[in-house]
Amino acid sequence: MARLAGIDPSTPNLGSRVTNTTFSSPEYKRLKSEFVRLRTFQEAWIPAIKSGGFSRFALYDLKADPLQKKDISKQRPEVTNRLKKKLLTLYKDVMADAPDWKAE
Repeated sequence: MARLAGIDPSTPNLGSRVTNTTFSSPEYKRLKSEFVRLRTFQEAWIPAIKSGGFSRFALYDLKADPLQKKDISKQRPEVTNRLKKKLLTLYKDVMADAPDWKAE
């Protein structure tokens, strides 16, 4: 399909580029509003994620503190450091695969 469209098959985000569905489908819009409503999609973080603005880290016990009021990162530095390392690795991988996510 990509070759028929004249697009290099190794192009990042190929599916959405070929079908022109990047964040425009009705299903995306429905799911986005549901995620926002359920507080499972915290859109406010997108600009920080795009810019690599990771300078402060916090850790919360979501079972005991679902509203994320008490940062326990200093009490659990081993968990904080392990998760921080995973987050930064994941961020690097995502940014490498998603050139459309460059800072705006």
